[in-house]
Amino acid sequence: MIGDLKELQGLFINDNKLMGTIPLSFTREGLGLVQVFMEHNDLSGTVPSDLANLKDLKDLYLDGNKFTGTVPFSLCVLDLNQNFLTEDSEDRDGCNSIACPINNFSPEGVFPCSPCGPQGTSPYLGHDKKCYHLNEKHILDIFYEKTNGPMWKDSSGWGVDNVGVCNYKGVECNTAGHIISLNLPNNGLSGEIVEEIGMLRHLRGLGECTICSINNQ
Repeated sequence: MIGDLKELQGLFINDNKLMGTIPLSFTREGLGLVQVFMEHNDLSGTVPSDLANLKDLKDLYLDGNKFTGTVPFSLCVLDLNQNFLTEDSEDRDGCNSIACPINNFSPEGVFPCSPCGPQGTSPYLGHDKKCYHLNEKHILDIFYEKTNGPMWKDSSGWGVDNVGVCNYKGVECNTAGHIISLNLPNNGLSGEIVEEIGMLRHLRGLGECTICSINNQ
């Protein structure tokens, strides 16, 4: 385990496709880690507060992953990443120097952070891509575009400005008008299931055959 490398001072595993959570072995007191670069992977879970046990730690980069929750206060008070932050103001603090909070966005994933606003969301710490739209019609428009909508066998209502989403082919809504299910089996979808679909907060069903239709093209 990496946590057994007691003399390790630098861990640079950024810009890969690593998944999973941060191993507890990384947080062992007595490790000599000074720099930890984990940004731009697919790591998830929460950020362990025990990383503060790394007494020599100077740089910790976690942005561009899928961490949720908050940056632990025990790390914020260490005021890390000072060698790489060129901007300073009263809005910068030890937390957003490590990662911007959820519902914020920054091209670098760290300070300066900008709020997503009422029509957007960012569920991940240190998000460095964009804020996701909450507007359901906008989300379905992206889905339609990325799955070659004009070539579907039946795209009734899709891509038409004056048609409500509840009248789209294969869309089921609840009584409040929110999308709860997408059912588009054998309809000629191709491409990718965009991550914006995960922002449909009321979605309860994504038809199995809808997924099959996309993956089997």
